[in-house]
Amino acid sequence: MQFGYLWLSEPIIVALLGVLAWAFVVLRRTTPSGRVEAIVTDGTFGLYLGWVCVATAANTAAVLTAAGFRGLGLGQDVWGVVVAAVAGLVGVLVAVTGRGRISPTLALGWGLAWVAVARLDGPLVSVPTAVTAVGATVVVVVVTLVARARAGWAARPAALRTA
Repeated sequence: MQFGYLWLSEPIIVALLGVLAWAFVVLRRTTPSGRVEAIVTDGTFGLYLGWVCVATAANTAAVLTAAGFRGLGLGQDVWGVVVAAVAGLVGVLVAVTGRGRISPTLALGWGLAWVAVARLDGPLVSVPTAVTAVGATVVVVVVTLVARARAGWAARPAALRTA
């Protein structure tokens, strides 16, 4: 019975992820009219995008579990590590293409941190998944900071970049 309508959430959350990714690309190409606009638009869409990246991974796992997917012979820990790693790779992609936007990283890091907490305590304990989620968070934060520094460096006048 749990699977009842859960599967309907999957195309909806995937569509939401696609729309937010598209909006993120549009915002990246558009110069905000001021600092307030940049903070509001980047903050709003970035936080939402980062959260939906993690939520899509979690929802996909829930839908597959409810549908009776048994992991193709691989254990729960392996699939947990794969899902956390994929969420981390998506975070790296967003960090690089977004030139180090902070808000998606904050939301994605928050979501992955809660995945780690949930896998260290509760009914589905998985230390490998928790460690992967923490590692993915660290990698996404580092890549975001590097991408941000590079974007700032590239935006400097050429005369200052050679100094």
